Amino acid sequence: MAGIEVVDYRPGNRVDAGGRVWLHPEGEVLSEADRGLGLFLIDCSWRRVDTLLRTVDGEPVRRRLPELKTAYPRVSRTFEDPSTGLASVEALFAAVAILAGEADPELLESYRWRDEFLRLNPALERAGRGPGV
Repeated sequence: MAGIEVVDYRPGNRVDAGGRVWLHPEGEVLSEADRGLGLFLIDCSWRRVDTLLRTVDGEPVRRRLPELKTAYPRVSRTFEDPSTGLASVEALFAAVAILAGEADPELLESYRWRDEFLRLNPALERAGRGPGV
């Protein structure tokens, strides 16, 4: 998708995240004031974040999303699933909606749980269905 760059994790690869918004539960709430900053999203389980951060340069700006509910059916046999947290595509959709001032329905176009995610998060629902829906 245009405007999105996916970088696979490899121990020797470096990623510059300096000055970009990193969605993190310990940050301040993401808002319109953060517009203009790029977005840095790590797609992995939280227990792997420290390993991946060893390949990241720069200081990302920690921000968290407002409280939203995931539609992704998380089930772990090795640890308790957190009560909060979103699938990466859900987090990307919500962050773009906040940073751009409008949602991009194309981000959820192929997401299997799109309708349920939008139903669970009414503030995002209209934006996620696109014009005229």
